Amino acid sequence: MSSLLLKKKNKPTHAGGVVFREKNGQKEFLLVSARHFPFIWVLPKGHIEPSETEEKAAIREVKEEAGVRVLIINKIGNAERFQWNFRKQIVAFYLMRFDGKYAKNKENRKILWTPVDNAIKKLFYSDQKQILRKLKW
Repeated sequence: MSSLLLKKKNKPTHAGGVVFREKNGQKEFLLVSARHFPFIWVLPKGHIEPSETEEKAAIREVKEEAGVRVLIINKIGNAERFQWNFRKQIVAFYLMRFDGKYAKNKENRKILWTPVDNAIKKLFYSDQKQILRKLKW
């Protein structure tokens, strides 16, 4: 297999955000309900469009799914899992600071602000739990 093909398979296909805010001296993290299963909590993320950078896609997806403005702090890392159709999904996750709310999120998802330990418990996907565990506070 050529190295170009290997690189393409390991390139992120999605981007998302680990968004935090400070409330009463405590950091809270943003979770959103899954699109098709509103009882499942996930980190906001979505496809990277061909014309976008990972960073722009992550900011756009957070805006669309949660209705919040954010500032990127840094890249946390990639999360990988296989989807129901056995395609590998690689998500580039960025640590983001909450910077304000838009009028409404485009996808009408529920949002939840919660401390990191509770966020890890509530998240459905183990790869997303691992991303939160990477944070060093």
